[in-house]
Parts: sequence; C-alpha cells; structure tokens
Amino acid sequence: MPEAISYERDCFVGLSGLLAMTELRSIMKIGIIGCGNMGSAIARGILSEKILPFNNIYVSDKDSQKTRLLHRKFGIRVGTNEDTAKRCDYIIIALKPQDSKSVMVMISKELKPSKHLISVMAGVTISKIESLIGRKTAVTRAMPNMAAVAGKSITALSHNRMVKDRCMTQKIFSAIGEVIEIEEKYRMFSFQKGAS
Repeated sequence: MPEAISYERDCFVGLSGLLAMTELRSIMKIGIIGCGNMGSAIARGILSEKILPFNNIYVSDKDSQKTRLLHRKFGIRVGTNEDTAKRCDYIIIALKPQDSKSVMVMISKELKPSKHLISVMAGVTISKIESLIGRKTAVTRAMPNMAAVAGKSITALSHNRMVKDRCMTQKIFSAIGEVIEIEEKYRMFSFQKGAS
C-alpha cells in the first residue's frame, strides 16, 4: 500500500533547510502549461503556500483569456508553451490527453537534463511521455483529483528513474492537499481498493 508522506520529512528540515528553501525560491521557476481548473488550482496552491513568488511562475494556454485572468489576479507571468518550457525548471503539463502529443513535441527541444516535467494528464503514462519528448528528462506523473480546487486533493505521484529529487514535486502537490508516492504500475489497484 502507498504511504502518505509529508514533504517536510524528506525535504527542508531545520534552519539550514529553511535557508536553502529561501535561496531556491529566489531562483527557481515553475511553469504551468494548461490553465483549466486543475492548472489554475495548482497555480493558486503554489501562491497561497508561498512556495514561489508570483514572478517566478509562468503560465501558458491556447485560451489567452485564462492566462490573462491569472495574470490580472496574481501577477503571474504569461508566455508561449515553448517560452514556458525554456524558462522554467519545473514544467507542469495540465492539458487534456488529446492535446498532449502536439504540445510535448513542441516543447521537447527545451527539456534539458536539468529540467523536471510533471504531467497531470489523465491516462498518459510515463513511458508515453518519454516517447513523445524523445530525450532523457526527469518525469513525474501526478494524479490529483478535482478536490484540488478546494485544496483537498489526494495526489498520487510516480516518477521515472531520472528523478533524483522529489522534494519540490511533493511540495507543489502538498499545496493542494495530501500526497502519496506510488509506483505507476500499482496506481489503479490502489485507487480501486481505496474506493471500494
């Protein structure tokens, strides 16, 4: 069974940890591609928990009205998909699965080994993402639920072998609820069992 975790246990503990987090907040950037209900909820969570300042968050969406709304409300930076992927250390893909292929191919050239791609696309496996981007990149698959809008999601996280540091990913999704770590192959079994 997956174990619910708290990012504080594994990440920034004590004074040295707080200093490290303060330094990271000043330089790290998070990008969100797709600003529907889930992408917007994640952005609000990052801001409300003060994970990063507003000017270190980039968003993009084919519907410019959604990005303008986030910019007006929070001051978040707006860019294209490619620009968001290029500028940010963590890139969250919050799109409908049918839009994944074109966007992943579009941003693949910007996904350097130092970057971390996080997908919240339903039904799109890590191996599928890896094949679409065609290069070695840290990939996390996250499965939040719509309770994220109220900050009460339970998010399952799975990672590929390129992921060395899970701290920030845990921190991002802890901002919208609880987090569990689980191997991708056990996802459906665990959630079906929990729902029964």
